[in-house]
Amino acid sequence: MSTTKVVQGNRGAIASAISLYLVWVLATYLLEGRIHTFLRPEAMGARLSYALIANVLIGIGGSALVIRFLSRSATYSVAQAGFRGLGHAAIAVVIGVVLGFALYAVQGAPTWNPVVLINAYSQVLVGSIAEILVCWAVIGSVSQALLQHRGR
Repeated sequence: MSTTKVVQGNRGAIASAISLYLVWVLATYLLEGRIHTFLRPEAMGARLSYALIANVLIGIGGSALVIRFLSRSATYSVAQAGFRGLGHAAIAVVIGVVLGFALYAVQGAPTWNPVVLINAYSQVLVGSIAEILVCWAVIGSVSQALLQHRGR
């Protein structure tokens, strides 16, 4: 592969990663930050729109598309983005659930009502997944893949 194609591929990878991040941040601001969605209990529809558009559609879906595009263009591998297989993911999920409940209990768990726990979990889960995918799997892995040949 010629040096020109590598440089263009690197620029495309950086542009894709930063574009995804900026679109995700803008959607988060417009759908949550600007109107203080989480400070208004009556704004259930706005919270749902924020979760679905900013986090599920842009954060999770957009990250999947960028990772797929970059891995197919040989800019970096899916493994560099943090995807190691179903067994690894299952173990990580179990560890995360156990640690999450342990931390919740240690902090003095105000309630163990399943409805409250499922509501909190569902509100936090999609935001956390979107943040990890956008910031770590896309931005972080693209940066690592592009800088690893420079000894950094």
